[in-house]
Amino acid sequence: LLLLVLLPVSALASSDVPELVMNARDGVVRIIITRNDGVAYSLGTGFVVGQEDEYYVVTNHHVIEDTLDEDRLGIRVYDDTAEYVDAEILLDAPERDLCILKLSRTIPDAVVLPLQTETFDSGVAGYALGYPGAADTLSGDWENYEESDDIVATKSSMTITDGIVSALRESISVANYSRNGMVVQTNTAIKGGNRPGPHRHKAG
Repeated sequence: LLLLVLLPVSALASSDVPELVMNARDGVVRIIITRNDGVAYSLGTGFVVGQEDEYYVVTNHHVIEDTLDEDRLGIRVYDDTAEYVDAEILLDAPERDLCILKLSRTIPDAVVLPLQTETFDSGVAGYALGYPGAADTLSGDWENYEESDDIVATKSSMTITDGIVSALRESISVANYSRNGMVVQTNTAIKGGNRPGPHRHKAG
């Protein structure tokens, strides 16, 4: 599961957000689908993967789906500033609702997040990071709201929610496609716009 990012942590008080979760924010980016005139059309969240200077961004297929049929739409990746990096689709797996974007250039100081390779079980605590759909209107930066194509939210607007992995289940459908696959059921709140930010889970 490419969207499941697991990071080892030491024992922490249950009321604390682990430091590694906070640090993972530097690997979370916003995906803005824009029209040719630069106006935002739709948005989502992604996270940086890769190695050395080869940066890629994992997001959902449904985030970029409209760009496949609309030449007037482009893909921009925003970090913590009003600047953006153009991106193109490198790999697309609609049947798994996954997409990997290739960036036109690197993002300065971006943190490459590791992908989960080990198995885990239900009952582990989890954290989800991302930008909700109302991140810009809730940012409070009203002075610059219209001047920057309505994209004003920074990392301080990123949400962090927690919960547990309720179950790992076999499913006969993934996204809108009929296929067998393993899905993760969790009560970690994931609102529209902050998918598919990284999910981080820890035992205990």
